[in-house]
Amino acid sequence: MGIFKSYDIRGVWGKDWDAATARAIGRSLPGLLGAREVCVGRDARLSSDEAFEALAGGIREAGSGVADLGRCDTPAVYFATARYGFDAGVMITASHNPSGYNGLKISRRDAVPVGYGSGLELLEAAVAAGEAVSAPGPGSLRTLDIRADYLAHLARFRDGIGSLKVVVDYSNGTGSLYFPGALDGLACTVVPMFDDPDGRFPNHAPNPLVEANLAALKARVLEERADLGLCFDGDADRVITVDEQGRYVSADLLTAYLARYYFTLHPERLAGGSRVVSYDIRTSRGAVEELERVGAEARVWRGGH
Repeated sequence: MGIFKSYDIRGVWGKDWDAATARAIGRSLPGLLGAREVCVGRDARLSSDEAFEALAGGIREAGSGVADLGRCDTPAVYFATARYGFDAGVMITASHNPSGYNGLKISRRDAVPVGYGSGLELLEAAVAAGEAVSAPGPGSLRTLDIRADYLAHLARFRDGIGSLKVVVDYSNGTGSLYFPGALDGLACTVVPMFDDPDGRFPNHAPNPLVEANLAALKARVLEERADLGLCFDGDADRVITVDEQGRYVSADLLTAYLARYYFTLHPERLAGGSRVVSYDIRTSRGAVEELERVGAEARVWRGGH
């Protein structure tokens, strides 16, 4: 599969893939997804601007437009894809991988993930075949500022947040671009760490699932006598929690806590919606039993987007 993985495209930039590959992907993508315009965001990695120029150039050569979201977190691309009705969305990121890596997370309309078996294998074949595209002219390029709409969306989840003291480790990723705005005006005290987006990730690797990368956060939570600590990965689509004693909180337990919030404390938030909660095979049986106890329909699913 090379750089084409089960759920995304990923590899060492300049070795496993480069600008020529990104341009070829861009040329093939609009036809595969029937995309008239593609929204594209990128993280802070040193290669992300180059990857954007190449990818956007290929998309435009295929006659499709590009809406440039600029630097952002991965959830912002999912939000923009669905909120504004784009036919496709692409986030340029290697997520929690080391700084030399880069990649693409691709979604179709309504932010439905594109993975192997749902289109990514066709994109791989088209790129490998060097399929030519013909268009009457290049597609458009525009800048799209989603900040106000995205923060309004996040504000829906602020209710009930009280006077907590929280230490937030952004891992020098792009979580710091929007998360502070989502907390503005709340009674909580926020202590930021490593909040300057820096694709070299100078303080620790951007993977909070490796407990060694939480050492600085744990120490700061204790020093600040904070109520909890949060650590985002490089593109802020995963977060790990440390409790008030500086102890790592397993992510599957967070799923159970969130289910209790939605199904027991605020069932009105689920009115008319699905009761399905997905979990992966790493989730403990105790967390699954808690999901079922509060009335969720627990379904095991593969990891990925």
